[in-house]
Formats: sequence, structure tokens, C-alpha cells
Amino acid sequence: MPGNQQSSNSKQDVIDKWIEKGVSEQVALQLIAKNINPDTDFETKYLNELNLALADLPNLAIDSKTRIEQAYRFSYKQHLYNPKEAGFAVRKGGKPSKNDESVPDEGLLYISHPVAVAAEIISQYPNHEHIVDLTVAALLHDVLEDTNFDAGQYEQFLGIVQSETSLSYKLVDGATKIDGNKAATFEKISEFTSQYSSLAILKGADRWHNMLTVAELGEQKGRVMCNENKLFFIPLLEQYNVPFFADEIERMGNEYLESLEPIREVKFESSVPLYEVKFQ
Repeated sequence: MPGNQQSSNSKQDVIDKWIEKGVSEQVALQLIAKNINPDTDFETKYLNELNLALADLPNLAIDSKTRIEQAYRFSYKQHLYNPKEAGFAVRKGGKPSKNDESVPDEGLLYISHPVAVAAEIISQYPNHEHIVDLTVAALLHDVLEDTNFDAGQYEQFLGIVQSETSLSYKLVDGATKIDGNKAATFEKISEFTSQYSSLAILKGADRWHNMLTVAELGEQKGRVMCNENKLFFIPLLEQYNVPFFADEIERMGNEYLESLEPIREVKFESSVPLYEVKFQ
């Protein structure tokens, strides 16, 4: 009993520390479940990771770097303090980067995902004419979808992307899903990409990073994701000349599918041809 009481007290202490930092109790519970330590300065930690990537842009103007940092800090706070659901504050899965195949004991804040997406875009496209807008959009690409805004926060968001007509805003908007309607989402992505071809790079990097943890989604969701890649994302990336992400997504998908047990073929004993069978 004393041991259980001590453990309970220790858990409550951690909850209290997270709440003192400004997160809700529901988010605190998600962070504890992922063994994420409130004593770590995560805002600085992930900013340092971003700055390592920005070192590949030696000619980056000071005002552009400032804007990128503003996008990072806004995204960090939105995902941690204002998620639409408590679980959105943490990253599902455990591989922090393509170079680290180990699953860390400590979980990852959700901000690790947009930082990784931004870093990979910088790595692959350091000389792209819209690299600043792409980096800003990568850091913000899930905030409209996954976080809550008040009027002041939305004004702050617009200040970072510069306006609702800017490329950064269009990229974030184009990457934002239409709730509950994948077909409409894919149609939206196609339409936006036809107008703003840089969206193919953003969606390619986003999909690439999500594929790193496809095995942790469960077989059904993993198969669906690979099928979406085959039917939509890979052709889109090939159409807009984004070969690295197209090839990587295809490779990871094939490796994942090969690791699964093959789906058993079901034989029907029926006098009715299969194409005439009606499923209710």
C-alpha cells in the first residue's frame, strides 16, 4: 500500500507540473502515458533540431529566419496547449527521425512531426525558390486541422503566414483535411496542387514522415494508408516531379506490406458468378 500510494502521489506531482505549465489535465494524462517529462525544455529542444536543419540554408535572410521561428513557436504552443483533442498533443508512434530506428522510452510531442517534415523539406530542397514559405507551411500544416483558435490566435497565425492570399497560407489550407471525407480531401489536394505545385512537396514530406510509423497503426489502417499511397499520393508526387518522396513512400509501403501475412483468398462455393453477388 505505501508503495502504491507513493506511485500515485508521484503521478499526481507530474500532472500538477504539466498543469502549471499551462496544459489541461486531459493533455497532462496523455503526456504521462507517453512518459514525457515536464522538466524537459521541449520548446528549446525542438527549436534546436529545427535550427540544425536551417544550417543548410546559409543565405537565409534574418527576417525569414525570424518568421520561421515564429511559425515554430506558434505551432509548438497550439499543439501542446490548444489541441482539439488531448491525444493530438502527442505523436503517435516512436521513431523520431529516419536515422533513428530505435523506439525511445520517452514519447514525442506532436511538434516533433512538423519539425521533422520541415527539416526534410529543407534537406531535399534547400535551393527551392519557395523554401521559406514551404518551411513555414510545414511547421504550421496541422494547426488548422488539429488545434483550437480564438480570434487573437488566428490573427497571430495570419501575421506569420502574412495573409490569406499568401503562398504559406494556401499551402497550409491545401494540406488541411476535410473532416470525415477522404474523397473530398483528395480532390482538394489535387485542386490546390494544380494551383500551388509546392504543395506536392509538403504533402510528400508529410506522408513520408507518417510512413515511418505505419507499422504502429495496426494492419487495417496500415493497408489503407499504403493503398492511398499507391492510388493517390505516389501518382500525385510523380506528376509534380517529387521523386524522392514518391520513391521513399513506395519503398516503405512495399516493405511494410511484405512484412504482413498475406490476405487469405476466400473461395465461394456458389452457382452465382462472383461479379453477380450482391453485398448488402
